[in-house]
Amino acid sequence: MNEIPAFGESFEVIESRGERSIAVIPARIWKKLPAELRNHPVEMLAASKARLVPLDLFKKKYLGAMEDELDAEAAAAAAAAFERDKAARQRAGAEPTIPFEVLQGEVAGAHPIAAWRKYRGMTQARLAKEIGIDRGYLAQIERRGRAGTPETLAKIARALGCLVEDLLE
Repeated sequence: MNEIPAFGESFEVIESRGERSIAVIPARIWKKLPAELRNHPVEMLAASKARLVPLDLFKKKYLGAMEDELDAEAAAAAAAAFERDKAARQRAGAEPTIPFEVLQGEVAGAHPIAAWRKYRGMTQARLAKEIGIDRGYLAQIERRGRAGTPETLAKIARALGCLVEDLLE
């Protein structure tokens, strides 16, 4: 197989015996390429509507346009994820973003619950009492000895003013 820079598994290069290599462009990407590229005569895989493009032509004409389209898709997916996260945080009354101090704690190796708890200035005993669990159980979760039930994680998230997703590693 030839190595071609790719974003994820967006296209595939197929080596054949004695024949020139081709690139397979998925139909979802093909539809978004500029018209001058779509109008170029290339073979189509009937079942999937993907296009088969000779590798040399692919490298010269299609690779840049495909990478641009894939970058646009990635940016759109990131923007959509950001909006979903923002809406979830608003519904939960959570912080609009994860505070830098929490991120620093996690990078240093702290469990996300411990990082949020310390950011809020809470002790294990105070947090455990507030949500109605044993301090030892909370300590086990923070040491990664136990996972914590979904109900417990939801209580911890509410008490710390964050989303349950913020507490997962």
